[in-house]
Amino acid sequence: MTAEISQLINDMIETMHAAAGIGLAAQQVGRALQLTVIDVCAATDRPSTLEREGAPAHVESFMPLVLINPVIKPFGDLATGPEGCLSFPEIYADITRRNR
Repeated sequence: MTAEISQLINDMIETMHAAAGIGLAAQQVGRALQLTVIDVCAATDRPSTLEREGAPAHVESFMPLVLINPVIKPFGDLATGPEGCLSFPEIYADITRRNR
């Protein structure tokens, strides 16, 4: 990883926390990269669970989570819950996603 990418990651985490967000993608800060930062520790309206190698894991031990060029394979049942976006403050909607 380059020093520039490391700095971008640190800046994104700082921006996300300052805005009380739980995720921020590089595209939201004007960078055309497959990079996102996530920290769900402060989320109280939609608690998160995490599994590692098929066993429950403590979410707090993996946050903030940095994903670079992720391959995401959805599984689990669908669930609907409130979601917002740092790019559009104060706009929220119920979004349906996998709940696991």
